[in-house]
Amino acid sequence: MGCASLLLACLSLTLPDTLHYTLTFSLNELAFDSIGGEDFVTLRGCQPILKEGSPSLPRFPAVFVIPAGSRVGDCWGTVEQSSSINGTFSIWPAQPPIPISWTDTIPTIPPDSAIYNSNSAWPSTICQAADVGAVD
Repeated sequence: MGCASLLLACLSLTLPDTLHYTLTFSLNELAFDSIGGEDFVTLRGCQPILKEGSPSLPRFPAVFVIPAGSRVGDCWGTVEQSSSINGTFSIWPAQPPIPISWTDTIPTIPPDSAIYNSNSAWPSTICQAADVGAVD
């Protein structure tokens, strides 16, 4: 699976007024580690995507306070600049949480073949509006 870094994105929320929020990331902020022979990617200030079996890629959790009585009408993102990283990567799939008290062998969730065998960008959405605590 190839990997491209997002350098600049503009997220917009449609309220009575439109809120624009710009995220800027640098290739220098990316870090690659190896887990079981697969690549685990981290980006400063981001959290990994935790959907079991999906590529555990970094995501930025932007949280906004919406004025009382307002609703998010739409949320979209635009990639304004990006660059490719040379190489081929095998991205570690997200795993379920394991309790600290777990004493058995840790089960490993395999990669979701529908995602890993696809030529489409993943995740397919750049921006998602959700209640706090409702994003998976």
